[in-house]
Amino acid sequence: MVGAIKQKVAAGQADEFGNKVLNVFWSDSETFCISEAPNAEAVHKAHEAIGVNLGSGAIREAQSAS
Repeated sequence: MVGAIKQKVAAGQADEFGNKVLNVFWSDSETFCISEAPNAEAVHKAHEAIGVNLGSGAIREAQSAS
């Protein structure tokens, strides 16, 4: 799975839901995905497509300084 994540980050392209993975950080107990997407629903759909159910409240929307 790590290889697939690295490929998504390196590709720099949005998926079919408009979700573009910018980076992923993980430890033994947590994973954080930094992505650019049109809305939270797109992020949920992108994760569900790879078999990951985020659950409610798992997404934090943020603004960029650039």
